[in-house]
Amino acid sequence: MARRRNITGKGRNRESQYGGDHFMEQDHSARIHRSFTKHARRRRQQRGISQSSIDTVVRFGRKQIRHDGYVYSMDRRSRRKAERLLGDEYRRVVDTLNIYVVISLDSREVITVAHRLGRLKQ
Repeated sequence: MARRRNITGKGRNRESQYGGDHFMEQDHSARIHRSFTKHARRRRQQRGISQSSIDTVVRFGRKQIRHDGYVYSMDRRSRRKAERLLGDEYRRVVDTLNIYVVISLDSREVITVAHRLGRLKQ
């Protein structure tokens, strides 16, 4: 019996990339509580990344599946959406949104956070 391959590419549903995930909440001002691995807590502190920046990126950022985790980052479309819905809160964190957040597929824990120094591979 032949195996079926799950191919995700350019033809996939855009709703799943922008806001159709399980982290999206109706109240965009609410803080999302999630667990961090020891590695993620250490990296967050070392890199000076705030909790509000992480929340904003996970809530509004583009989600990509990589190996064993979701990678969230802010592209132009997600920045516009965040600015429209958050208003003043967005203006406070806009300079700190050039980060990416990796969340485990299995445990939904934050694995690591880092500053984006270049473009993320598609």
